[in-house]
Amino acid sequence: MPLVSLQQAISRLGLASLREIVITVSMQSRIFNVPSYAAETRALWQHAVYTAAYARAIARRCRRNVEGAFLGGLLHDVSKPVLLLALADPQAQLPEPIPPLVVMTAIDVYHTQVGAVLASTWALPPEVCESMVYHHDYSAAPLHPEAAMVICLADRVAYALVQPDSALEHLRHDPLWTQLNLYPDDVEALLDEHQAIVQFAEAIG
Repeated sequence: MPLVSLQQAISRLGLASLREIVITVSMQSRIFNVPSYAAETRALWQHAVYTAAYARAIARRCRRNVEGAFLGGLLHDVSKPVLLLALADPQAQLPEPIPPLVVMTAIDVYHTQVGAVLASTWALPPEVCESMVYHHDYSAAPLHPEAAMVICLADRVAYALVQPDSALEHLRHDPLWTQLNLYPDDVEALLDEHQAIVQFAEAIG
C-alpha cells in the first residue's frame, strides 16, 4: 500500500528505521558529495552503506546495540570524504591536479586521526566514537572493543563481497566470527543477506 502521510510512514517503519534513513540520506547529501571526486566518494558511500547494513545484521545476531552498530558502520570511514572535501578547494587553485596516488595515500595515512577529531567534535556516543577510531585495531579500543570489532568485521564483509570468490572463502574463516560468538550457520545466514543489502543500498542511492 502507498504511504500517504508521515504518521503512517513512522508507524509502518518504526522510529528506529526512520532515524536510520534520515541519518543515511543526510550523510549522502552533505558529506559524501564532493563533485571533484565524484567517483571516489560514490565508492566510499556504497561501502559505508554496505558496512552499516552488515554491522546492524551482525549486532543483531550478537545481541548488541543495533542502532549504534548501524551508525558506527555508516561513519567508520567518514573521515575519507571529509579529507577529499578538504583537498577539493586547494586543488582548484593548482595548475595541475594532485596525482590520485598522492590523494589516496594521504587518505590512508590520515583518515584515522581525522576520524578521531570528527568523533570528538560531533559528540557521538562513545561506542560509535571508538568504532570510528579503532575499527582497524579493535583491541586498542579503551572502553568498547566489541563495538569496534563488530564494525571491523562488517567492514571486512563489505569489502570481501565485491572481491573474487577467494576473498569470500577467506572471510568465512576470519577469526572475528568466533570472537563474536558467531558460528558457521550464522556466517552463512549473514552472507545470504547480501542481495537484500544491495537492494537497500540501491534504494538509499
